[in-house]
Amino acid sequence: MKILIKVSGDLIDNIKVIEKIRELAKNSSVTLIHGAGTRISNELDNAGVPYEFKNGIRHTCDEGLKICFDESCRIRTTIEKVLEGYDVEIISPCINKDGKIINLNAEEIFRNIHKDFDEKIIFTISDREKPLIGGIKDIRIIRM
Repeated sequence: MKILIKVSGDLIDNIKVIEKIRELAKNSSVTLIHGAGTRISNELDNAGVPYEFKNGIRHTCDEGLKICFDESCRIRTTIEKVLEGYDVEIISPCINKDGKIINLNAEEIFRNIHKDFDEKIIFTISDREKPLIGGIKDIRIIRM
């Protein structure tokens, strides 16, 4: 079975979420998309870098993109450490492609690849994902 999981960046350190992902990865192929929204917003605010949201997608300058990338890398490293030894593919919403930083929204990635998976799970702290994934059926949303 192929499982697609989206985890809110606010829940990356939640041991219950990590244990559930480990459990699922024992018998299934797991792809995990991590969020980073709150942490990125906090870092941008702390640095005084402006940003805005349009249709749920963050827009910022090159300096802001660097902050997005750095925070996304920190979260990815955390996930890699806690899931070491488990066969989980990790997709980060912010990548460096050929020297250009590309910042996507984790829910947007989820929406674009969900059809290739048998089961779809979102770990969240709120309903904020709904506008971006609203048309997808058969998603199990686990609120923590």
